[in-house]
Amino acid sequence: MIRSLSAAAIAAVALASGATTTTVRVIAAGSGCTLSRTRAPLGRVRFVVENRGRAVHQFSIDGRKTAVLQGGGTATLTVKLTTTASLHYSCAAPGRVGAGLKGVFRAGEAPQPAAPAVPALTEIASGLDPLTDVAVAPDDPDRVFAVEQNGQVVMLDGGSEQVVADFGGYIRDDGENGLLAMTFSPTFAQDRTAYFYFIADSGSGDDTLVAATLNDDWTVDMGSLRWVLQVDTPGANHRGGDIAFGPDGYLYVPIGDGDNGTYTVIGQYAQDTSSLLGGIARVDPATGSVELWAKGLRNPWRDYIDPKTGLYYIGDVGENDQEEIDVVPLGRGGFNFGWPCVEGTEVHSDTSVQCPDPAQLTPPALTYAHNGRCAVIAGVVVRDPRLASLDGSFLYSDLCDGELRTFTYENGEATDERDLELKVDQPTSFGEGPDGRVYVVTDGGAVYRLDPAP
Repeated sequence: MIRSLSAAAIAAVALASGATTTTVRVIAAGSGCTLSRTRAPLGRVRFVVENRGRAVHQFSIDGRKTAVLQGGGTATLTVKLTTTASLHYSCAAPGRVGAGLKGVFRAGEAPQPAAPAVPALTEIASGLDPLTDVAVAPDDPDRVFAVEQNGQVVMLDGGSEQVVADFGGYIRDDGENGLLAMTFSPTFAQDRTAYFYFIADSGSGDDTLVAATLNDDWTVDMGSLRWVLQVDTPGANHRGGDIAFGPDGYLYVPIGDGDNGTYTVIGQYAQDTSSLLGGIARVDPATGSVELWAKGLRNPWRDYIDPKTGLYYIGDVGENDQEEIDVVPLGRGGFNFGWPCVEGTEVHSDTSVQCPDPAQLTPPALTYAHNGRCAVIAGVVVRDPRLASLDGSFLYSDLCDGELRTFTYENGEATDERDLELKVDQPTSFGEGPDGRVYVVTDGGAVYRLDPAP
C-alpha cells in the first residue's frame, strides 16, 4: 500500500556530514514530466527541476513544493528522507491534473541504475520524402516536425501526420539544395515564430533565411513569410544551412563556401572576410542585422548550441582527407577554422588561397578519416534524463556508415569516444525536444527517437 511520510519524516534540512545525497533531475514539458530516477536511498535528495514547456509547472513531493515555474524556469527542492515509503510527486501547476504529470517516488530503495550505455532506436515515422532536419515544438514535446528536402514540413503528433508548410514554390531541391533547416524562436510562446533555411530557386540558388508565424492549428502562415537573410552563391553545393539560437538570443547561421571548385578556386570565399560564404553569420532576429562571426568552413551542414555550457558544436564536411567537428565557446567570435588551408588537421600547402598564420587558426576538437565514412552529421549534446549514461556527451554520425557515436568535450578536447552500436541508413540530421528526447532523420524519409534500451 502506498503511504506518505509525515512532515517530521521529510524536511528540507541537511543531513550530518557523510550522509547519502542523491540528485534527481526533473524535466517538465507540456503534459509530461520525467525524472532521471524514481527511487533513492534514505538520506538527502536534491530535486533539480526545469520547466521546458510553455505552460507553468510546479514540482511537489509529499506536500513540499517548489515555486510555480514559468517556461524556462528552474528550481531546486532538497528533502530529507528518513523512512522507507512510497511518495506521491507531481509536476502539475496548481489546479491541474494529468496522468503524465504525476507519479510515485520510492524512498529507502537503491537508486535505479544508469540507463544502459547502448540505448535503443524507436522508429516513429517512415516513408516520408528525403529529410534534412527535425524540430520539436518548444511547448509540446509530442509535436515533432520533419523537414523534407522538397519543401514540405510534416508534423508528427501521436502517430498522425500532417503537412503544415510547403515551400516548394520558393526552393531549388536538387543535389544538396532544398529546404534545409527549421528552428523555433526562443520567444515562440509570445510570437509563435519559426525560422526556415532554404536554397532559393534563383541563379545558382541563394542561401535564404526566412521567418514565419504558425497558426493555432500549427500550420505555417505562408502569407507571413519575412525574408531575413539572402546570400548569393557561385555554385550549387556546399550549402551548410543549419540554424540555431544561442542563449544570447542571436540566430547562428553556418553557410558553406558555395562551390566545389567548378566556378571558383576551391575554398576561396572561406578565407575572404568580405563574404559570408564559408563562415557563420550571427543574425539579430529583432533588427535583422547580420555580422560575420567565424570563417574557414567548407560545408558546415549541421551545428548545435549547448544552452547549458554555451559551447558551439559545428560539423564541417571535409573534401578528401578528413571530417571534423569544431567546438568553441559561443561567448567569443572571430574564429577561423582553416579551410581550405587545412582540412581537419591536414595542411593543404598547395592551395592558391592566401592563408593566415597557422597560429590564428582554431583546431578541430575531433577528426576522422573516411575509411567507409564520407560526411560528418553533427548532432546534439544528450540531456535526456532517461539516458543518464550519455548525459553531457555529444552525439553524431556520418552519412555513409550511419553509426551513432558520442564523445565528451572536456578541457579543450574530445574524450570518452564511444560507438553506441546503433546504426541508421543515411542519417542527415538530429534534433531534440524540450524534454531532452533526441531524434534522428534520414535521407530515406525515416524519423527515429533515441530511447532507453528495453
